[in-house]
Amino acid sequence: MKKLTDLLASYGLCCVLLVCLFCLTLFGTLYQVDHGLYEAKAVYFSSWFLHGHDGFVLPFPGFPGGMTCMSLLALNMLVGGLLRLKISRRNIGVIVIHLGMGFLLVAGLVKMSFAQEGNLRLVEGQRSDFFQSYTDWEVAVWPLKPGTVAHEHAIGQALLEALTGDRSRTFHAEGLPFDLTITNFVKHSRVEPKGPMWEATGPVVDGYGILELAPDKESEFNVAALQVTVGTETGILWALESQPWTVQVGGQHFAFALRHERYEMPFQIELLDFIKEEHPGMSMAKAYRSQVLKIDESGSERVLIQMNEPLRQGGVVLFQSSYGSTRTGTEYSVFSVVRNASDKWPEYSMWVITLGMLMTFGRKLVGAVKTQSRRRAAAEKAA
Repeated sequence: MKKLTDLLASYGLCCVLLVCLFCLTLFGTLYQVDHGLYEAKAVYFSSWFLHGHDGFVLPFPGFPGGMTCMSLLALNMLVGGLLRLKISRRNIGVIVIHLGMGFLLVAGLVKMSFAQEGNLRLVEGQRSDFFQSYTDWEVAVWPLKPGTVAHEHAIGQALLEALTGDRSRTFHAEGLPFDLTITNFVKHSRVEPKGPMWEATGPVVDGYGILELAPDKESEFNVAALQVTVGTETGILWALESQPWTVQVGGQHFAFALRHERYEMPFQIELLDFIKEEHPGMSMAKAYRSQVLKIDESGSERVLIQMNEPLRQGGVVLFQSSYGSTRTGTEYSVFSVVRNASDKWPEYSMWVITLGMLMTFGRKLVGAVKTQSRRRAAAEKAA
């Protein structure tokens, strides 16, 4: 145990981890040039160890990933700051700094492991209680009952991403009188009439097939597709379809759609007014902000969301990120949304680090002032 503690607290381990993080940053940046930010983040920084991958630019797989390096670095700071240093009045500030830096790394680990990120687009007058992922997909199933709000069943990205090629999985849910089989999940695709010049992924359905494309460099521009089977009926779900695929089972119609994965928010947001200020004589926006109505169990509240002034509640943060207009000229506002339990932790860690620095350098400042005072007193006495 002592050897393990000495290793975790050693300066040598700290230096090795910093070199590894430098390599990940360097080669991850090179990888991003051809594969995009999302893939680079997933391969280099959200992984525990690197594996063989198309376009792999490190000399060998098995290199520690960002999760491994940052977790060990947090342990190194905590163990080294608490066990290697002897606690005394002289170095208490240094120990507090170590705790703050370790807490900052833990906050990053929690966000990387559990945070949900996406966006929310609202037209003026529109209301929503969910946001959708940038990159992840889900299959939604719901009964078609005119005049009623139907309960949806959703199958998320974690269950879909492995169903490539001939791999299939059958799903069943209470309230649905059928089993649903999903196969041939394609990350980026077009659905076109099947011709002789290309090979379709999976069976051709009513003359149409899935044409698999190379993943887009920017992952949010990928358009997924897959095939579903209900009883004897097989259909193709494509993310750009304007209408869901429908099937009649036992006299009841059901709808199926492939869409970006949705996450519920603990409140509703209604866009009341989108405000854009332009530079004089230009169409370029100088500033833009959104007046929204936040509705929850406690009632409703008008909130202004603008750059660097997000809406925070219940671990959900809405940032003003973009805007646009529909074909009819109606303006809409786009919010980047993050559900992150550790949202305020970096701020808390900064206060802890600041306290540690004040304790450390404040003590040195007081000591320096006292030393200079004694020297001046001694010089005056000698004179």
